[in-house]
Amino acid sequence: MPMPTLDRLPPSGMLPVVALLLLVRNVGFLFLAGTGLFFFFNKINLIQIFFASPEAAVTLHWNGGIVFVASILACIVIRRLFFPKMNTAICHLGVSGGKILITMMVLTGTGMIFRDQLTPELLYICSLVHTVAAFVLMAVYAAKIYHGISRK
Repeated sequence: MPMPTLDRLPPSGMLPVVALLLLVRNVGFLFLAGTGLFFFFNKINLIQIFFASPEAAVTLHWNGGIVFVASILACIVIRRLFFPKMNTAICHLGVSGGKILITMMVLTGTGMIFRDQLTPELLYICSLVHTVAAFVLMAVYAAKIYHGISRK
């Protein structure tokens, strides 16, 4: 029997891949939320405990963001290729406004990665929008989790 290739792989064989991508997405979300809260509350002592330096924490934060976004995009591609009738909302946290919030965070986060090319005013606006979008996303996602757990 020939080995299944990606174009002939049965959709059920892709379910573990989607599950793994969702796990990576959720771990990435927790990592980004944790490091983001460290930055927001300016917890330099915690940053120095968990990371070598604030610069290393920033680098790990944006690398985590890249992994987070890559897992979302891969989940969307796989679901559209192999499960065309299924909704892709689960890929972007399945929350109201998830696409918009994540897109805002990607755009502003990318701007902050290249902070040397931004004016201080634009960097401040990117940081503010990124922070507000992050807090809204965390609140909405926490409410979704609470609603899912409290349902009986």
